Amino acid sequence: MPKLKEDYTKQEKINGVVYNMSPSANYRHSIVNGNIYGKLREGWCASRQVDN
Repeated sequence: MPKLKEDYTKQEKINGVVYNMSPSANYRHSIVNGNIYGKLREGWCASRQVDN
């Protein structure tokens, strides 16, 4: 069953004022994040090998 829009929204009360917060990251976001980290690590490791 698909979630309602209300299920995706988050609200936080700061000093008595209610703010709409962005939704938390999902599974796909963590996959993309891991891929970016892998590419950065590849480049960093390759640059260390050239320097040594």
